Formats: sequence, structure tokens, C-alpha cells
Amino acid sequence: MPRLTLLLLGPPELMRDGATVQVGRRKAIALVAYLAATRQRHSRDALATLFWPAHSQTRARANLRRVLTSLREAMQGIGLRIDRESIGLENDAGLWVDVWEFQRLLAASRAHDHVGAEVCSTCATSLAKAVALYRNDFLAGFTLRDSPDFDEWQFFQGEHLRQDLANALERLVYFHSARREFEPAITYARRWLALDPLHEPVHRHLMSLYAVAGQRSAALRQYDECVKILEAELGVPPQEETNQLYQAIRQRRIPPLMAPHIPQDGRQILTDVSILPLPETPPADSPIISSQTRPTYLHNLPPQPTPFLGREEELARVSELLTDEPACRLLTLVGPGGIGKTRLAIQAASITHDAFQQGACFVPLDRVSSAGFLVSAIAEALNFSFYSSDDPKAQLLNYLRDKEILLVMDNFEHLVNAASLLAEILQIAPKVKVLVTSRERLNLQGEWLFEVGGLTFPEDGDIEPLERYTAVQLFLHSARRVRSDFSINDEEKPWIARICQLVEGMPLGIELASAWIRVLPCADIAREIEKNLGFLTTSLRDVPERHRSLRAVFEHSWGLLSAEEKDVFTKLSVFHGGFQREAAEKVAGASLPTLLALVDKSLIRINPSGRYEMLEVIRQYAEEKLRATPEEHEKARTMHSRYYAEFLRERRDYIKGGRQQETLAEVGEEIENVRSAWRWALEKNMAEEIEKSAETLYYFYDIRGWFQEGEETFRVAVDRLSEWEPVVENAATKKVAIVAKVRTWQSAFAYRLGLYTEAKQMLEESLATFRHLAVSTETAFSLNLLGDLARIMGDYAEAQQFLEESLALCQQAGDRAQMARALNNLGIVTAALGDLKKARQLFQEVLAIFKEVGDERGLTRALNNLGIVAYYLGEYAEARRLYQESLELCRQTNSQYGIGISLNNLGLVAHDLGEYAESKQLHLESYTIFKEIGYQLGAGLCLTDLGTVACALGEYQDAEHYFRQALAIGMEIEALPVALYALVGMARLLSETGDKQRAIELLALALSHPASDKDTRGRAEKLLSELESQLPADVVARAREAGASKDFEQEVANLLLATEASPV
Repeated sequence: MPRLTLLLLGPPELMRDGATVQVGRRKAIALVAYLAATRQRHSRDALATLFWPAHSQTRARANLRRVLTSLREAMQGIGLRIDRESIGLENDAGLWVDVWEFQRLLAASRAHDHVGAEVCSTCATSLAKAVALYRNDFLAGFTLRDSPDFDEWQFFQGEHLRQDLANALERLVYFHSARREFEPAITYARRWLALDPLHEPVHRHLMSLYAVAGQRSAALRQYDECVKILEAELGVPPQEETNQLYQAIRQRRIPPLMAPHIPQDGRQILTDVSILPLPETPPADSPIISSQTRPTYLHNLPPQPTPFLGREEELARVSELLTDEPACRLLTLVGPGGIGKTRLAIQAASITHDAFQQGACFVPLDRVSSAGFLVSAIAEALNFSFYSSDDPKAQLLNYLRDKEILLVMDNFEHLVNAASLLAEILQIAPKVKVLVTSRERLNLQGEWLFEVGGLTFPEDGDIEPLERYTAVQLFLHSARRVRSDFSINDEEKPWIARICQLVEGMPLGIELASAWIRVLPCADIAREIEKNLGFLTTSLRDVPERHRSLRAVFEHSWGLLSAEEKDVFTKLSVFHGGFQREAAEKVAGASLPTLLALVDKSLIRINPSGRYEMLEVIRQYAEEKLRATPEEHEKARTMHSRYYAEFLRERRDYIKGGRQQETLAEVGEEIENVRSAWRWALEKNMAEEIEKSAETLYYFYDIRGWFQEGEETFRVAVDRLSEWEPVVENAATKKVAIVAKVRTWQSAFAYRLGLYTEAKQMLEESLATFRHLAVSTETAFSLNLLGDLARIMGDYAEAQQFLEESLALCQQAGDRAQMARALNNLGIVTAALGDLKKARQLFQEVLAIFKEVGDERGLTRALNNLGIVAYYLGEYAEARRLYQESLELCRQTNSQYGIGISLNNLGLVAHDLGEYAESKQLHLESYTIFKEIGYQLGAGLCLTDLGTVACALGEYQDAEHYFRQALAIGMEIEALPVALYALVGMARLLSETGDKQRAIELLALALSHPASDKDTRGRAEKLLSELESQLPADVVARAREAGASKDFEQEVANLLLATEASPV
């Protein structure tokens, strides 16, 4: 027999054998919750009135029958007791309800022969199990706005259960307090306080617990928290008893732990029982709850090759600010480069990420060369893909709006001018916290500062025991990495202490110094550092004092490099975001032995993938050295620019197909170097390098969806190249060709961004240039873009003309990939003109070519287009197969946008096949994805499709809400086709609920509007035909005339007047 689990303490969930069961109807969830919580039978009439108070008894009972059908199917009859007049839920062997178990455990703890608040270990075990079951409040997040009596019952039921929880927590707090088990006592007390933050005795008990447990600062902060919340909520000061306790703790007088009220018979709390561990998991006799019901804490924190040494107090304080201080939402760890800010931030995030529902996200900013790329860097770390031509920042903010996550922004100092973005994130996303590492404060109003100093190191003469200092621990650990036999002796001790003093416990300085232990004794290392330290302190007074030791380490390392190592080291500074060995050889003349020597001396490092990296502070130091010789600096930058231009040229064909995913990854890894090389090429008028780079860079931006950056990059290039005055013979013609190419790619991004008029003008200008120069490949590319642009603007004849010419040129040139793109666009035009048979032939040819050339993005488009043709032809099995194949490919490439589109299309197929439950689930999954990525247009279409399914299921209130919400989205984002699609859905709802004349008016309005697309018109015409056969001709004629004359925006405004709760 299957095992059925009903979870009501938190968001409601029904599970069978550990897997979530989709009930489908909200009223079904509400009904089973009501039956479970009341634990008695109810008459059908009473239930119908409770859940459908606005309906007649006949209709309400009909709705109840439909809900019971869904419930029977979901529960497979387990626990349900249904007859002609009454309904109940009983405790079957196969049914487990968390509320029942919660109440049973509390009853068991009360059944012992104790007085008042006394608790023995057996009672405490039951209480702990009960508390562990309480995930959240009763039916958290659930409501039925059209059933006020149910909402009122739910409220009081939830309050009753909250009081039961509070009593259980109170008893557990006193149980563990009496046994001096402070950790569980504090944990339960904080949870107790969270139920009622104004309950002053709990604040006092927490203060006492912290004080007795040796956490005096936490006790004082608890008092501050009490003062603030009483003032904010009630406008009153704390009670005198609370103030007295605060003064006692301030004066370091440890207060006695508070005890519960004991009745007059004087019985005492038992203290001679075994220690009860704090429960970390649900009780063993509870059913297994799937991972879907528990929060999943995620992070992308980079693994650390060395242990975290010292900083216990700093780590505790930072962690406390992140988890226990609600006002601290932006915490900046401030300190000089190399002080260990990043390491501390990662460690703090690693132990606090489970306090955030979406965990922690590490955003490395050392590779971000300017503020303009900050949004992209955050999105990349979050694994968030931009999905449309809208402002990327707006998309990112919308994505974070409902997240509860810790963002760790590492190395922010060079981006302080963009710090306002963090303020916007915090304003729009109230559950987000930001932990920043920076050499400079951000100067934001809500910023909390935490200054990070060096590790502990011995003062003069204080070297016993030396190993207790964390700076020394790090030195020994680092030294043994390069010399495994290194051991400390009495002769070395004072010199190790001196090294740690000279670098002031700075972790980077210690690691760099210890790297020389392989070739120098500690005394020599200390003497060399001391020389340079004295020089910097006395000569460079504009350097902040705490930076002088680090600079001394850099200068010391520089002085011990060979001439060849110095030359390579400085030239490596032109790389941003790391580099491969081949690039270092070509750009900096670095041989493998030299690279390894620099690795050995901790000036560069090799990551697990074999890529070389340089800490940013070291790279900046090396760059200063390189700039000291301007001709060498310019030569190195030019070599760097030429190398990456060739790097992109070599991948030109691969990014179009064959090795597309691999090439995208390669270019993505080098994107900071590519950006730097591109900017230098523009600055120095290196037209040949721009031409080599541009096409691959265009495809990279296009496939990744970086339309804003792509348009800006190519627009700046057009402007710069247009100013270039060639001096070499025949260079003028070459300049014209390059400018035309770059302008074409700029126009492609303008088109993606919806700048149709500008895009068309630029394309026509470039096309004229290409025709004049007789370059067929570029001409074909421009024609293809012009054809697709004409289709978007509704000129199908012109679109066909452009695309057929493009196709002919591609065929002559043998360019299979570009030929497939022209054929694909021709197929779309052909389908729009109604020739589905020919469109299918074209898409099949496109599919074959994309498979041949290995263009995965093209494959998903061809499969989707073939699925659309099959769907419109009524070939549902074939449409489903094609959509599923496209879905699988999108999942392989983690294209959330593509996944959402495929799921929604599959939902349309399921609907037309009468598989309404499956259709609803698919549309809900698609809707969830679109909401997650902030794709409003897709969400609006999904809502209309959900409304259509709800109509088919008879869930008319839900359908009305879905359609209204879709209308609102369509009007808000000014996507009239979305609003018109929803309007036809609303007409369907009216036709099924009896207002057929009004339905005809809406259909006539949609058909008369120029923005209605082919699909919307087809649906409207089909429904109108059905209604015309059901009403007199004169009634139909009047309704059509009235609808066609209505103002669209006013009609939508009227429809949006009513509001209701979302069923999603």
C-alpha cells in the first residue's frame, strides 16, 4: 500500500512514497487541510457553503464534486471517507499528517506526571520532535480570497498551533537552561523569540543565557535589539527588570538563569538525566520527506587550497552581522590588498550560507575591467542569462527581487563608481544581503564597515610559544609547501618572528616571503625585507602606512628576479583575467622554465584547469614597472592585441558550428583579454586586428544574448574607425569595407534591441557598400538581416525578396551555415503566409544543414519551428516529439529561455489533446521559469494558456484571474499581442459562463485590432464561428458592431478593475 504524507506546517504539500503529488486545484488542498485539522466529518452542504459562498448551493455542490474527484485521484482513496451527505479524513495506516504527529507529540509530553513547566528527558524528546516538525506556520503562503470564512478559520487555527509551538519552545529552553546546555537553549530561545519579538521575558532569558555562556557582547546586543523593537513597535522603554539585567551584564556580574513559574507544591525540574542532543533531523518515526520540501542551500564559493588559520573573533563577528543583525545588509570588509579580505569573506559565507534560502553567490570582480561590465559579472556568477533586449540591469534587478541570497562581491575597489548598483539591489530585493571586499569604502548610506587587519604576530622579544600566533602558523604552512622538510628551530624563531613583524601579519606578504625559504634562510629573507621596508617608509610618504610592508615584499621579490624573469613578469601584466601558456609565450616571450620560476616565487599561480593567474595587486605592481618604459609597454600591449585578434580569427568558423559550445567557453574564458585587446586596437587604429576579431566577437555576443554590450562595442568601433585617416595606398577601400562590416554587426544588435528604423538604415548603407565592392558573403549576411527585419515590420513580399537573394548568394559561395539561416527565415515567412507544407520542407532542410555544420542554437530553432508547423496541422504526436527534442537540447546547454518556450509549447499540445492536468503542469513550469528569469512577455503568454486550461477544467475564478493578470502584463510592457491574446482568452471564459454576447464583442475588438497576430486571429475566428451558430443573426451583428467600435485600452482598463488572489 502506498505511503501518503500530508504536510500542513508550512506551505501545504501532498506526497506519495516520498514524491510530491500535484493536486491541481487549490480548493482541493484547502479541503484536505480543513478535514485534517478539524479531524471530524462535515456535511457536503456545509463544505460547499464554506468554500463557494458566492455560488448557489447547486453550483457549489457541483464544484465540490469536481474537487473530490481530484482529491480521490491524488490520494488514491487513502484516508478519505466520503458518502452521499458527509466527508471526513481518518487516520489510515497509509496516511501521515504532520499536524496530527505534532499534536500527538505535545500530548505525549503533557501526559507525564509533572507539574507546571517541569520537563524530563522523555518529555523533552517528544517536544524536540514536535518542534522539528514545525517547518513554518500552518498553510504558510496559502489563502482563498473568495472564501473569507475559510481564511478566518485558517488564521485562528494557525494562531492556535503557533501558541502550541511557543509553549513547547519555552519548555525546551528551560529544560536545557537547567542542564547548562547553552547552545540548544539559545537556539530554542531565539526561535521562541521569533514568534513574538515583543515578549520581553524571552529577551531577558536570552541575555542571561548569552552571559552565562560567556558571550557577553551577544548579551549586550540582545538588549539593544530589545530596546529598538520596543521603541519601534510600542514606543516604550524596556521594563526595569530588563534594565537591571543589562547593567549587571555590563558590570560583568553574571546573572542567575531565569526559571519558569513553579506551582506551590515545590516540585523541581529534573537535572539528573542524560543529555538530550539538539535534534537536527525530523524524528525517525516520521515519513521520509523529499528534498523538495526542505530548503536547498547552494553556493559557488571557490575551494581554498590552504586551511583557514586564525581570525576566530573576526569570523564570528562577520558571521553574526550577516545572520543576526537585520539592519546590516551591506557589509564591506575594508583593508589593503593582500590582507586576507577575500579569504575571510569566503569563510564567513561558507558558514552562513545556509541562513539564506538561495545560499551564497561569489562574484569575482578582479577580471571586470570597468563599471560597465559589473551587471554582466553578477549575472554570470548567478548563472543568470539575459533573455531579451531590455536593459540588462533591469533584468538582473527583477531576477533578484524575490531572492534571499548572500552576494559576496570580491575586489570592488576599482568599481566604487558603480556602487550605486548595490544600493539599487538592496532597495528592490529586501531579502538580499551583500558582503563586499574592497580597499576603499563604498560611501553608501546603508554600508557597514569592518576593517580587516593582519594576522596575529609576536611583539619584540615575545616568541614563546611562537606557534600560537596565526601569522607564524601561516608562514610555517606556506614554507612547508615549498620545502616539505622545513622545521622550526631556536635559531630560526626570532627571524620568523621578524618576518611576520615586517609584513605586519599580512597574509599575502607572509606567503610571498615564505616562498623564498627554498633558497634563502629566514635571516636573509628578513634582512632583505627590512632594507626595502625602511626605504619605502622613509621615501614614499604618499603610500598608506599599512601598504608599505606589502610593497616591501613586492620590491624584495623584484630585486631577486633575474633579468629575464623581470622582463616576462612585467609583460604578463597586460593580461586580464589570467592567460594560457601559449599566450604568455607569444605576448611576453615567456618560456616554460621562466613561468614555473614565477610560480615558485608566488608571483603567478596555476589554477586547477592549468590556466595561469596573477593576483590583481601583483598585476598592478608589475604594470607600474612596465609603464616605466613606455616603448616596452606599447610593444607589449600591441603584441597582446594582435594575439587575441588572431585567437578570435582562428575560431571564426568554429563558433558558427562544429565546435560551438567549446568555442563559446574558450572565448568566454578570455573575454577580459578580448575586451582589452579590442580597445587597444581601436585606440591605435589597428584596422586589421579589428577585422580579424569582429565576426567571432559578433557571434559570441549574439549567442550569449549580450545585445547591449554588442551594440555598444560595435557602435564605438564604427565611430572610431570612421575617424581614421588611412595613409597607405589602397587603405581607403579597405577602411570602407571594414566600417561596413562592423556597421552591419552593429545593426544586427540594434535590430535585437528593437531599434528597427536605425537598424534598417545602417543595413541599407552597408548593403550598398558591399554591392559596390562585390563581396558576396557580406552582401548575403546583410540581405538576410534585412529580410528578417522586413518580416518583423510586416512586409512579407520585401522579406521574401531579400531572403531569396541572400539564399542564392549563399548557395553560390557554398556557405552552408548562412544558407540555413536564410532558409529558416524564409520558412518563417512562408508559414506566416499560410503555406505550412512548404514551410515544413524548408525547416526540414534547415534542420539537416544545422546538424551537418553542428550549430546547436540553429538546431533548437529548427526543431521548434517544425514543432509549430506540426501543431498547426493538428499532428500533435509529431509536434510533441519535436518540442521534447528541442527541450532536451536546451537543457543540455542550460538555456532557461529555450526550456521555458519548449515547456509552454508542450503544454499547448497537451491541452489540445484534452490532457488538462498535464497541460497545466507544463504551463506552470514554464511560467515559473519565465518569472525566475524575469521574462515578462513569456509569463504573460503562459498566464493566458493557464487561463485556457482552467476554463477546460471548470475553474472559472482561476481562469478569470489568469486572463486579467496576462492583460495587465501585456499593457504594462506595451506588448499588445500579449494583451490581445489574453483578450481572446477572456472571451472564451465569458462564452463558457453564459455571457456570449459580451464574448462576441471582445472577439470583434481583437479581430479589428491591427496588432493581432495570426494565432490570435485564428483562435478568435474559431470561437466566433461557434458562437454565431448559437445566437440569432441580429444579436451577433449588433455585438460585432459594438465590439469593433470600442476603444481597446479603455476596454482593457474596465476588465482590470476587479482583482483577486493569484492561484499560481
